[in-house]
Amino acid sequence: MKMEELEALAASISAEIQSRYIEIQNDQFGGYYARLMGEI
Repeated sequence: MKMEELEALAASISAEIQSRYIEIQNDQFGGYYARLMGEI
């Protein structure tokens, strides 16, 4: 793999982890952040 491909893969994995983490936080706080972001 080329460096560009590795960087793109790393970025997509990072984004996936962040979205999963946000989902977990939403569950823990009763979706408070999800509602807050939905109102903005």
